[in-house]
Amino acid sequence: MVRGRPQVLLADKDRSHAQSLVAALRSQNIDVTVVEPAAIPKDVAGLQKFDGVVLSNVSSLKLTRAQMTQIRDYVRDYGGGLMMVGGEESFGLGGYYRTPIEEALPVTMEVKQKVEIPSLAVVLSIDRSGSMAMSTDEKITKLDLAKEASHLVVDLLDERNEVGVMSWDTEFI
Repeated sequence: MVRGRPQVLLADKDRSHAQSLVAALRSQNIDVTVVEPAAIPKDVAGLQKFDGVVLSNVSSLKLTRAQMTQIRDYVRDYGGGLMMVGGEESFGLGGYYRTPIEEALPVTMEVKQKVEIPSLAVVLSIDRSGSMAMSTDEKITKLDLAKEASHLVVDLLDERNEVGVMSWDTEFI
């Protein structure tokens, strides 16, 4: 099988920050497509057009859970490459702890500190009014999204933390 030049998808929220990396890759005869994080394909088929994906200082908040899951599957199941470039919005600081991206990389995203991390108390306020039954573009309801987000928040807490949940419609319950 004869292959052409390697194809890399590079996601960066600010194209000017990625210029040096893009230049270095291109100098090695690697074709680079630079996109905003939101433009990363949401399915494995779209990712398979590339030999690798580079997340260049991209916060986890800029990616959907579906995008992260598809990237993990692309790496784990199809042998695609994944590289994360450090910065203030990558690795643990970028919120990748316990995400599908962490599962795809050979590093942990846990932020380790020498000082004690203080305990945390979180109260989740969930709207359960009729409008929350409306579907999103992903064909799930807004209430289902709120529930999923609540589970993700609770998963990040540990035994030192406290959580409260309140739901409301026209009044608090």
